Amino acid sequence: MSLPALTKLLKREDYDKVELENLINKIDGNEEVISNQVEPIIKNLKRKQENGTYNEQVGIKTFRYVVDNQIKSTVSEEFRNEVAAHLLSKYL
Repeated sequence: MSLPALTKLLKREDYDKVELENLINKIDGNEEVISNQVEPIIKNLKRKQENGTYNEQVGIKTFRYVVDNQIKSTVSEEFRNEVAAHLLSKYL
């Protein structure tokens, strides 16, 4: 079966899941992004947790900066937020 035929068989949510995993792997595999963007975000969010000023929406919004810097194509806000939420749950 050819790749286009296989892609047609994938449900939209399966395709989105693969794209989400690819983007997270791209971010995780980039040491510069981790040290310059992700680690400072984690420190900031943990400090907010300790101070009692943290909420999940702030965490997702903060990780959106990382996501938006890695996505060059036009994808939905919903997808970008989903990737940011996955990064938030992974790192915090």
